[in-house]
Amino acid sequence: MSPANAQTSPPGAFPPEADRSTEDRAREAISEMSYTDVYQLLLTRGLSEEAATELLRGYDPDATFSTRDVNDILRRVRPEDLTTRRDKDERAAEVEAPAVVSQALGGVREPAPFGYDVFQNAPESFEPDQDLAVGPDYRLGPGDEIRIALWGSVQQEFFGIVDREGNVALPEVGVVPAAGMSLEDFETRLNSEMKRIFSGFQMGVSLRRLRRIQIIVAGDVVRPGAYYLSPVSTAFNALYFAGGPTPEGTLRRVRIVRDGQILVEVDLYPYLLGGDGAGQVRLLSGDTVFILPQGPTATVRGEINRPAIFELRGGETVADLIRMGAGFTPIVYAERASLDRVSPATGPMSLELDLTGLLQSDSTVVSGDPASLPLQDGDSLTLYSIYHVEPRQFVEIQGMVQYPGIYPLFPETRVADLIFRAGGLLDSAYPLRAELSRLARPIGASGSFGVTDSVSRVTYIDLGVALSSPDLSENVRLAKGDKIYIRKIPGWKSQETVKIAGEVVYPGIYPLLVREERLSHFIERAGGRTRESFLKGASLFRKDQGRVIINFERALKKKGDREDIVLVDGDSIHVPPYPPTILVAGQVSQPGALIFQPGKTADYYVDRTGGVTEDGDRSNTRIIRVDGIVQKAFKTLGKDPKVEPGSQIVVSRKPDGKGVNWGNVVKDTVTIVASLVTTVFLITQINNP
Repeated sequence: MSPANAQTSPPGAFPPEADRSTEDRAREAISEMSYTDVYQLLLTRGLSEEAATELLRGYDPDATFSTRDVNDILRRVRPEDLTTRRDKDERAAEVEAPAVVSQALGGVREPAPFGYDVFQNAPESFEPDQDLAVGPDYRLGPGDEIRIALWGSVQQEFFGIVDREGNVALPEVGVVPAAGMSLEDFETRLNSEMKRIFSGFQMGVSLRRLRRIQIIVAGDVVRPGAYYLSPVSTAFNALYFAGGPTPEGTLRRVRIVRDGQILVEVDLYPYLLGGDGAGQVRLLSGDTVFILPQGPTATVRGEINRPAIFELRGGETVADLIRMGAGFTPIVYAERASLDRVSPATGPMSLELDLTGLLQSDSTVVSGDPASLPLQDGDSLTLYSIYHVEPRQFVEIQGMVQYPGIYPLFPETRVADLIFRAGGLLDSAYPLRAELSRLARPIGASGSFGVTDSVSRVTYIDLGVALSSPDLSENVRLAKGDKIYIRKIPGWKSQETVKIAGEVVYPGIYPLLVREERLSHFIERAGGRTRESFLKGASLFRKDQGRVIINFERALKKKGDREDIVLVDGDSIHVPPYPPTILVAGQVSQPGALIFQPGKTADYYVDRTGGVTEDGDRSNTRIIRVDGIVQKAFKTLGKDPKVEPGSQIVVSRKPDGKGVNWGNVVKDTVTIVASLVTTVFLITQINNP
């Protein structure tokens, strides 16, 4: 089945009717799928709505698809088509995650380890920021530069740097201890020292420039080594500038080693999951940040807001894993989740868990609840959607609505509801007779599918009644696979317009007044042509056809004549001003424009441009009139035609025994036409300053 003629299966695809059993025909009927069924199948396989629509582009919406047809369509599915609403945002954040597609979840990619994407944009080189704001609890140390401002009875400003001994030397005050003191405590002490010298003043102390501290980052980290950081840095800052942990490194056991002793072991998950930095410790110069190997992990996938591989510290439960994953999505089927586990004692196993208790926002997990099950290394929790249990259903609307297409079917959806979703009826919709097509699925007495020649059943609906009285029987409740066709009012046409420009009294856009309005009547409505108009050069352009060659003089003189054509929607008319020049181009000595001389032939103009060159072919000279008609300039028998105003004379190159190079002729003609347009424009500007 090809998109070009996707109507029915090929005649030879199955044995002749007489040679097939009833069972064969029944099996064939079951294998056939409608357009909507195939669209729904693609969505359940993980395709986005855009990808599914693109894959079925060109197929007839009324076609039936055999098993072979469906398999051919599925073989054309590309990996990039298998997306979910989260996949586009998360694809760039995957850290060496295997590109595995889960069939059970309809194409959702395997989750990536949590938290590692934060470090993907870490800078390759780093210079600490010296202008960071610090709080009053900031501990001063050697290298900090302090600014002291006095105002009131004393107007002075001091600057001091904490030296290696931890002191600050200030004029008139002397040496003041600072290292190890908080900024607030230092200001209090300095204020008392100043009062011994000054009176009636106020004082403010701030940091002008921060010192730098050297930190060592080691272990399972991307770029281990020594880093100079600001003194307000934490283990997370150090790890960030070192490129983050390797895929084998941990985020939950980051050690800070100070003076050869393990000061603390930091868990970065509270910070990454909720922004809680309470457990972060400020680093001191000489500290070592050491990244241990990654510990046990558990995976959560499917209908979870943050699918990922999470690291375990011990004691976490299924409920904790759900919380780390930011909770269920709205379409989760919590009654049956799968926990896959590999136990050294029992080998692979799968546990089915009822997690409906976690759907309550204030739920408390108690012992014995499936959500309280402790996790083990390698556990994999899969959360399914309600559409995994009960596939999504769709209906379709085509015809005179704003947004025809395929829409999801919800319980109690009726005809009026679907029309509303499709943006309502267009003005051209015929409201008295819409078609509702429903797939015929006859059931035999034994409960098996029967065989019938009927493909679908059609119900006719009065849309006026269905939309105005939603409770009446005309407003039919829709079922899976239903299709509504809304036809156009017979003979309906939207307002049709024609544009006219140039030398008419009232140029602009006009609506067509009658079904067969002719050119002459339309120009009269535009006020007629002006005295400067040049009818021989007038042109009419039609959509999808281009220029239509018409004798405008005859059309206006003999109304109703064949030249006085009937206009159609989208026509564009241009009446140019009188052109006083003739353009000579091609194989002449001096190509250019000459003043028009009445009654002259091409010879006259060719001679005045220097004559034909040696490689020019005088016998192949053409006159291109402004109305688009092309004439031979020099006739073998009879008189040569006279050149009309605005015409172009083209002298072609000799064929060199290879025949006429019509490609060059066409190229030269296009160039000349462009030149003529420019010339006419310049003349128009001169005549209409």
